[in-house]
Amino acid sequence: MQDSCKVSLYHTPDLRGIVKTVLPGKFNETIGVQHTKVCVFDNDVFISGANLSNDYFSQRQDRHILIEDVPKLARYFEDLVDNVSSFSFDLKQIDRNNKDINHSLEYTADGVHPYKGHYEEFIGSAHRRMMSFLDHQKQINQLTFNGQHEKFQEVDSDGNDSINDDSDTWVFPSVQMGNLRIYQDELITSKFLDHTGKDAASRIVFGTGYFNLTDDYMSKIIHNSKAKFNIICAHPKANSFFNAPFPLYGVPFAYTFIANYFLNLCKKAGATSRIQMFEYQKPGWTFHAKGN
Repeated sequence: MQDSCKVSLYHTPDLRGIVKTVLPGKFNETIGVQHTKVCVFDNDVFISGANLSNDYFSQRQDRHILIEDVPKLARYFEDLVDNVSSFSFDLKQIDRNNKDINHSLEYTADGVHPYKGHYEEFIGSAHRRMMSFLDHQKQINQLTFNGQHEKFQEVDSDGNDSINDDSDTWVFPSVQMGNLRIYQDELITSKFLDHTGKDAASRIVFGTGYFNLTDDYMSKIIHNSKAKFNIICAHPKANSFFNAPFPLYGVPFAYTFIANYFLNLCKKAGATSRIQMFEYQKPGWTFHAKGN
């Protein structure tokens, strides 16, 4: 049975040295995390915001998207997971004694150790692997605009149109791994805001469990865009850190402070008529949905 299952655990290269030694478990994810949450079942893809713990599936408002019968997308995410696994730790079974099974983490990849090896060498090696994956995806998934028929079409490796005429939905997966200097998702979101913001009739909905927009996003939304924005985030009581022990207790109020800062910028720019914020609150529930 153990031969049919592989568990890979990613370790950020930024968590190393004395910081790794002294930083408690609840805080070390502030240094950097690998946050992909996707399941592939044959040709079906399930994208979620949930960790695999009970509260995420019982009392947390989240986003779950099932895309059925999409072999190319399934292959994309399978290859994505395989590539991240290639520079991650492997969970190994080292002993079996009656009911007890002991495990260890081993770094068996060809390359530099994530936190014991040279920092820049690991970053460079992992970056090259991910860029090779992304470049390959660009080659096999080319999208062109057919001006004659005023439609986009996907071209396969032989130059043939591979999209059915009745297609009505496009899926554009993207990757963001800032500590590996890959900013594809940030670039796409930025261009999305630039393009949609030109039309005053556009309406954009943002959902985030933890409101913390980058300065660039805030500037584009407030100063460069004409579109209407509805932004929904967690009320302090719907934040998963609400009533947590000190100092985590202050986390929900830190996000409220950031939201108030953003709203004040909107007021100064005279943009409150087109930018509205909403806080999700439901007794006993937390809010974790993300997307736009």
